[in-house]
Amino acid sequence: MFAASQIVARDVAELVAALKACTASCVILLSPGDWRDVRIEHIDAHATITGKDAVIHDLRVAKSSGITFSNLEFSSAGAKPGVWGASHDNWFGVYDSTDIQFDHVRVHGDPNGTFATTSSGLMIRTSSNVKVSYSDFSHLYHAVTFLTDEKLLLDHNQFHDLFDDAMRGGGTSWITISNNVCSSNHPDAADMDHPDCIQFWTANATAPAHDITITDNRYDRGTAHPTQFIFLGNEKNLPYENVRITGNRAFGSLWAGIAISNAHNVVIEKNTLISSCRIDGPQLIRSRITFGGIDGLSLFDNVAGEILERPPNPNKTQGNNRIAGCMDHSPF
Repeated sequence: MFAASQIVARDVAELVAALKACTASCVILLSPGDWRDVRIEHIDAHATITGKDAVIHDLRVAKSSGITFSNLEFSSAGAKPGVWGASHDNWFGVYDSTDIQFDHVRVHGDPNGTFATTSSGLMIRTSSNVKVSYSDFSHLYHAVTFLTDEKLLLDHNQFHDLFDDAMRGGGTSWITISNNVCSSNHPDAADMDHPDCIQFWTANATAPAHDITITDNRYDRGTAHPTQFIFLGNEKNLPYENVRITGNRAFGSLWAGIAISNAHNVVIEKNTLISSCRIDGPQLIRSRITFGGIDGLSLFDNVAGEILERPPNPNKTQGNNRIAGCMDHSPF
């Protein structure tokens, strides 16, 4: 038993052995160097895994609990694309697990990678009580994907120099996305999908997602192409329930600054979407708030390039929403 102590792990076998023996708040220090084929499965621990000069190149956590990854580097640089292509490969994954945390980690691909060779980052699937905080994601295709999870927190993370989405997923309830920053994404012209800072969908979902909080996030176009900011798509017309979108700020996003349709009990308040005066294509892009088919909407104190309503929206209340012109630089 390793209780309230620090253990040095020199390889994956030693790491797994330490986790299995750790029953009360131990710290496992990874030796410096490259860590590959890290598999943590069927382990219930109370452990923090850290290592200043350790680099994890691929990770799978499955059917496990009670593990924190802290102050670590995760790199998919040099990874060979799989049969579905690089963008569909998530080199770091949490599956069917609970109480897993990533804190102050850096997750990245190859800074010189191309659209064809860049993989995606972290996948969180069918898990609960997972937290990703104070971490940095860069040079990836998608950064964080969540599917059919519960009680997920994405807080105080930085997302930059991505080819496509920063935070994306579906079928997830009791999720909070807060205090994150998206900037300088570089979507590739060969990718026909629109890039997003935050995207939800209902495709393949079997029940409505509910209790979604998106608050105090920021998007800055930076030196790159614009992306959507907050986009809740609804391919299957499954109504989102209990959604709060508050205090978010964006400069230079695409048309869907905030977009949501087919939902019950939605709050959109105190968001600021400022359009960039830069012309991309035939016209100026105005960052919009777009909504439709919402029963029970509170729309107050927002600033946007446009506000576009698609009725019906029964039980809507609104006030003090303003239209703003474009700016040359971010005001945030």
